[in-house]
Amino acid sequence: MNETEGQISPKSPDFLVLVALSCVSAVIAVIGNTVVLIAVYSTKTLHTISNFFIASLAAAELVVGIVLNPLLAYKAIFFSYLYPERLLEGSAFDMVEDLAWIQAIVATTFGLTAISVDRYVAVNFGLRYREFASRKQCIIAIMSVWISSVVFASVRLFTTKPRQLSILWLVMGVVTCIVPLIIITFCYLSIFVAARSQARKIRENTLRRTGEEAWNDNNAQISHRKTAITVAIVILLFIVLWVPSLITAAIQLGSDKAEDRKTLYIFERKVWLWVSLLAYFSSAINPWIYSIRSTQFRIACKKLFKCPNVPHFRRVQATVHVPTTVIAEEIINLERSMSGTNMKF
Repeated sequence: MNETEGQISPKSPDFLVLVALSCVSAVIAVIGNTVVLIAVYSTKTLHTISNFFIASLAAAELVVGIVLNPLLAYKAIFFSYLYPERLLEGSAFDMVEDLAWIQAIVATTFGLTAISVDRYVAVNFGLRYREFASRKQCIIAIMSVWISSVVFASVRLFTTKPRQLSILWLVMGVVTCIVPLIIITFCYLSIFVAARSQARKIRENTLRRTGEEAWNDNNAQISHRKTAITVAIVILLFIVLWVPSLITAAIQLGSDKAEDRKTLYIFERKVWLWVSLLAYFSSAINPWIYSIRSTQFRIACKKLFKCPNVPHFRRVQATVHVPTTVIAEEIINLERSMSGTNMKF
């Protein structure tokens, strides 16, 4: 009798819930990221360095919705719900899923990091942003993200022993979670501080020019609150969606002993399914945080879908360079107001 037999109950409804959530996440991720890619491609006013990074992130997250979510659903059905006794470790499916997981997740988290660094440079280096963020450097950065994802994924081809796999998942947890989290947190906290300082200066200058103290004070408070909310959303969601992968990998590495085979079996057939689903939710949520919440993206999307009463895009473009308007926007537009870097190609 297999020592792991009976550790997973066949046809447990938990797995059906997981499959349903994975399918919903896939649909939202595919629709949201496809809209972002089409909007950036077809709208000249969105041809900026920052939006190229967002498009790269959308492409990585589109892979999650098209490939990883269906693989997760298949794994939950055929290796946990119907046939929990079926061998998974060392199978061709196991290898394919791991390769796709590493490639897509590295591309996603590194893409998030690239966006954060781009915005940090735009806000903190002001007019020198053009020196650091040329079209050539943007292409190099995006290519580096994708090449890195393939290189990290290729390591899985040469990692076959259980102990090696546990170490690999822990290393990947650090690479895709801890390092990006540190960089993203530093960048967005710096942006928050810069936005608060900018809002205060704008309020003071506007008061001296117009004397409309009440209106401008209220406007600055709203702008400051929006910036704070966006910073909190970015950091907290990253922690909630990605840190469980690191914790799970660390626990699994500590349980990698012969007497802990039952525990490892449960991790493989159940725990990792839910942890992976959490990470995949990022691909469904990020389009709304990084792009669709932006006024520019919303107007571009309305024009794509031929919605009536859409203001002319030049009007929005003109306001991008007005500090008091842009500070009230989300962080996605902040760098353009402070450095005038709405670069088109």
